[in-house]
Amino acid sequence: MPITEAFEKKTGVHVQLWRSSSEKVLQRAVAEARAGRFACDILETNGPEMEAMYREQLLEEFYSPNFADLPAAAFPKHHHYVADRFNFFTIAYNTKLVKSADVPGSLRGPAASRLRRPRGAGGERCRLVRRHGEGDGEQKGLAFSASSPPRGPKSAPAHPDG
Repeated sequence: MPITEAFEKKTGVHVQLWRSSSEKVLQRAVAEARAGRFACDILETNGPEMEAMYREQLLEEFYSPNFADLPAAAFPKHHHYVADRFNFFTIAYNTKLVKSADVPGSLRGPAASRLRRPRGAGGERCRLVRRHGEGDGEQKGLAFSASSPPRGPKSAPAHPDG
């Protein structure tokens, strides 16, 4: 049974679901709020778009007893939303083109210079910057990203409304 049907059965509240890309969810939420139409009760999308909605003052601080079961990293300092998923990233390389001895131990330094530019970064550079920035600080993460423009194959958004 889909989660919306289970929710409706349990609460008696009718659910109208609208699904789209994170960018379009943000665009619609902002446009409807500016038009004075607050047609939704729940917004769920990616972190950067949730943060943008917070900055647009579209979200209210809330609490759930289930928060005790979540890691601290799930909550921004303002507590106006909570992460409902985490993305994990790893570095991969083609073992037919790069020998194990040539793989650098980090993304910095001379050994990494020829592998420095990501071939496919999942379509969202902000995730690469954030992950790199968490270890080295935001400014170093942004500088690294700026010095490494994507090249090679481009990835497309996974959602059809991309």
